[in-house]
Amino acid sequence: HTRSNAVASDITAIYQWSTDLVNWFSSGQTNSQGVSATITSAVITAASAPDNNVIEATVALTGGTATRVFARIQASRAP
Repeated sequence: HTRSNAVASDITAIYQWSTDLVNWFSSGQTNSQGVSATITSAVITAASAPDNNVIEATVALTGGTATRVFARIQASRAP
């Protein structure tokens, strides 16, 4: 995905994962089936402002069994 290389200081973003698109977990959390997912990200292409960087997110599963996994980004702004 892409991400601005000039993100406002009051914005935070976290990756979340799910096996059913209903129950979402933060990276490192374990669901009721014993599946745990760790999500890491890396800048693949660094661009100069105001262009966007290209980010690669990787999901590593441990424990339990999962036939599919979904990932999303949740962004929030500090009050």
